[in-house]
Amino acid sequence: MSEIRTPQKAKLPSKAKSLLTKMTTGAVVLAGTVATTVHAALDQVAVDAIATEVVADAGIAAGAGFTVQATVLATSIGIGLIGRFVSKGAN
Repeated sequence: MSEIRTPQKAKLPSKAKSLLTKMTTGAVVLAGTVATTVHAALDQVAVDAIATEVVADAGIAAGAGFTVQATVLATSIGIGLIGRFVSKGAN
């Protein structure tokens, strides 16, 4: 009967390890540079335009929310009044 061997982790040669470390470091530095460049590319005019649109959308959403709240409240009051009317008619 043959022995069952468990797979062993492959060990990287020191040159491959060094190359992998340099590539990882380079990727991190590149990502940081890209993020900084993108951040610097946002000019104040674009930021102000986006902020204005967001505030306008928030105003619309708040108005719609108050409309829904008023409708639900009115429906609740109406159902309560109908319930009382039916109850008094039943008595």
